[in-house]
Amino acid sequence: MKLKHNVQGNALAVSDEEPESPKPMPKSPDLGPPLAEVDIDPVTDLNEEVPFPSLAVEVIETLSISPARSLHTVEETISLPSTSSPIDNSSPSPVIDNSNGFTDIPKFSDSTQPSSSRSRPRAKVPLERGFTQVDWLRLTRTQTDLAGLNGATNRRFITKAEVKKHQSEDDAWTILKGRVYNITHYLKFHPGGADMLMKGAGKDCTLLFNKYHSWVNAEYLLEKCLVGVLDLES
Repeated sequence: MKLKHNVQGNALAVSDEEPESPKPMPKSPDLGPPLAEVDIDPVTDLNEEVPFPSLAVEVIETLSISPARSLHTVEETISLPSTSSPIDNSSPSPVIDNSNGFTDIPKFSDSTQPSSSRSRPRAKVPLERGFTQVDWLRLTRTQTDLAGLNGATNRRFITKAEVKKHQSEDDAWTILKGRVYNITHYLKFHPGGADMLMKGAGKDCTLLFNKYHSWVNAEYLLEKCLVGVLDLES
């Protein structure tokens, strides 16, 4: 070991061994051959179109479905009605009327119409001159005692036995909807004829009345012919 003196005169111990050499720096990993330098012109390259990968192609390729698979899925999802069941041909086919030269207007045969809808209206009997409904309304305004009450009130109860006594053309009473009317003067004014009206003389004609002309306001038409109210206990 050697002694050396510094500037201040102090002794310093110095080893005889040589100092170790510095360790070499670690090498950087091999990144492959260096990239080639590219000369980029900022003016000319702005005008050039840079190709980009088409995203639409990738999306279509990703979402593409086989046609056979999609049709098979639709058939499994939607159940179609079976066409193997026989068709009901019981309903009659329309009959085409060619009499007027047109073939596009179908008419159905009479067998399809219910029998109740083909009921024929009653034919009116020709009335004598001066015996129309207008003449009857005029008569009810001029005649005050068409019921033949002779001053008696029509607010009374009448039994069926009493009504039965009046069943002639000269003296005809009838029961209609719980009221008793003297129809003697109305016989010739009846549109269906006197014979039809006489079928209700002396009895209750409500069913017969509703069968042919239930829409007629009999209370107004025969107001001046009211005799009384039917006694329901009779």
